Amino acid sequence: MTQPLSPLELFHPEDLRDKSAALISHVQSEGTTVFETPLEELRKHPITPLELLFMRNSYAIPKMAELMDTTLGVVGLVEFPLMLEISKIRSLDTLELVMQCAGNGRKFFRDAKHIEGSDWGRGGVANLTFSGTWLRDLLPRDIILPEAQFLTMRGHDHAGDLEQTPYEKSIPLEAALESAFLATHLNGEKLTRVHGAPLRLVMPGYFATVNVKWLSTLILTAQESQNEAQQVRYRVPAISETGETGSRACWAMPI
Repeated sequence: MTQPLSPLELFHPEDLRDKSAALISHVQSEGTTVFETPLEELRKHPITPLELLFMRNSYAIPKMAELMDTTLGVVGLVEFPLMLEISKIRSLDTLELVMQCAGNGRKFFRDAKHIEGSDWGRGGVANLTFSGTWLRDLLPRDIILPEAQFLTMRGHDHAGDLEQTPYEKSIPLEAALESAFLATHLNGEKLTRVHGAPLRLVMPGYFATVNVKWLSTLILTAQESQNEAQQVRYRVPAISETGETGSRACWAMPI
């Protein structure tokens, strides 16, 4: 077993159990659990081992007491709400995919533009296998109201105040019904707390920011979430249909 990293005051030492000492820390600049994988370690493994898997969280990793919910709520623009028992979501399918932080490679742009965030090199990426169930197999289309255009995913993580809105991300509903995956296992092992247990939504081909960990609720909405993670952070330049410049949410990874 690899040696754990030295505990740091900005997060709980338990967050680093079974993690490799080779991981590169960005905790001091981010104030939360951010570690990247050395490039030479990535090259050694077709499937990135969990001890080398990068870590990136907007907020503190939820405490175990905050993850005791046993159900996944499906609410919003639906004929009636659903409460899905997480323990009954089976690992019926397995997919292999690239998981990449939207800020991967950020440090190489520092000389051209002021960019907030940690100095990611090339190690905010991994090749992984997830096991679970496709969302389309659990969410009947006939209960979705016609005005629903987005799937908003809410996690249990928050900015430190339980009164604040937890982390949320929205993606186009049709894309979610085609590709969204409810993961219970990672690399053949049951999801661990630091990587999103008990349930994580995975979108193949999308940046890791929309692969919401500690999933608590799925909300069918007409508009994108107003959450800071959707409207302020993780955005890219865009030109509207009227020719105005602005930004849009950062979704699919460009190849």
